[in-house]
Amino acid sequence: HEAARKTTIQNKINRILNDVSGGPESDMLMELYEYIKTGKMKVRIYIKNRFRIKSYMFYTRDPGMDAAIVGSSNLSMSGLGYKEDNTELNMLYHDPYTVKKLSEWYDRTWKDALPYEDELIKIIKTAVPYARLQNDRGYQSA
Repeated sequence: HEAARKTTIQNKINRILNDVSGGPESDMLMELYEYIKTGKMKVRIYIKNRFRIKSYMFYTRDPGMDAAIVGSSNLSMSGLGYKEDNTELNMLYHDPYTVKKLSEWYDRTWKDALPYEDELIKIIKTAVPYARLQNDRGYQSA
């Protein structure tokens, strides 16, 4: 059951990345690739059950400046409002108490998710010609 769910999710990610690979979003894929390869970004996949919640946590060196976004949008061009084909609602939280509670929930959920960096790197390499990844950003072969 978990393997089938993971395959379904991977297929959706493939479709999304292939849709953006030829447009201006391909630069964003290259940035994503760089963040993952250098360890600046960790990616996990949650396959325990359906997961409709979108939560983005932003931590700074000053905990009083941490923030959280919770809402309906995916982290995509449409979801972030750069395309007018979606209606989404997100809330930005800065107050320390709410950010702390969301962070605790996020940490529990993160622990239940599986590492996904290697799989996402493979998908990005398929979506953006790997020669472009190497030539434009000076990346070395994985």
